[in-house]
Amino acid sequence: MAKDGHLGFEIYYLYQGMVYIYYPDYLIRFEDGRTLVLEVKGKGRMTK
Repeated sequence: MAKDGHLGFEIYYLYQGMVYIYYPDYLIRFEDGRTLVLEVKGKGRMTK
């Protein structure tokens, strides 16, 4: 598992005509080679 602060992993996406860059919180690499992109939200940002 690695925090993505300096890994250079980014996802470009288009929203309402503008290009944005998404940096996930964590990348988890499994022994079988798969990678899980994980985003963690704080309690204050959760919706009911």
